[in-house]
Amino acid sequence: MPTYIVRPLPTFRTLFPHKMIMTYFVDGGPVWGTSHMFYIEGSAKHIIIDASSRYEVEVKRLPPGFKAEPVMSPEDALASVGLKPKDIDVVILTHLHQDHVSNISAFTNAEIYVQEDELNFARAPHPFWSVMYPKENVEKIMRMKLRVIRGDYQIDESIKILMTPGHTPGTQSVQVETSAGPAIIAGFCCIEENFEPPAPMKATGIEVIPPGILTDLIQAYDSALKIKEQAKIIIPSHGNRLPKKIP
Repeated sequence: MPTYIVRPLPTFRTLFPHKMIMTYFVDGGPVWGTSHMFYIEGSAKHIIIDASSRYEVEVKRLPPGFKAEPVMSPEDALASVGLKPKDIDVVILTHLHQDHVSNISAFTNAEIYVQEDELNFARAPHPFWSVMYPKENVEKIMRMKLRVIRGDYQIDESIKILMTPGHTPGTQSVQVETSAGPAIIAGFCCIEENFEPPAPMKATGIEVIPPGILTDLIQAYDSALKIKEQAKIIIPSHGNRLPKKIP
């Protein structure tokens, strides 16, 4: 089985005023979350996970108490691995929240993988979550070359999409075989602490912390636990301590 390298490509950082936005019911004051695209190096195709967004877009939509700062534009992030948006063959969208998809129209030659449950929800979101699914983003996605899937899906021998709902109805994560074992990019909005519960929580049997933004708490917990059990390396989608390449 071939092994690949995962390269996190950070685009911007967001300061959340309360940590429980990332870690369900566990507060700790403000916390940063870094938004990424992830490039899979070594595959015959140029594959990225998530299309991300732009700092200029995100900073305008943030509610009071939130802050953002740029890291790299999506173009500069791709250029750091020698690519342009037109070079990308496959984009796997973990879910369709604004910060993960608003740059999708840049990938004019790519096939876009999305879960059917997520696409259906995004097209008619519950009013409470409609702010996370701007209509213009959904319209952009619908104009792309879509590959709509249901459940787990094998991209190639070493890349597998995992259905991991709870954060949203159709959140998916991506398992990549690396030289150090399976690495899983956790598709829900999470940081390192989601997989590192504090000692008092672990003492009660809690092994992971679901994301603070979710549509189903039990699904979100089970999805995080699934990743922790299956991954040799966990890559949180908004992680703040990610190396430039994994492994």
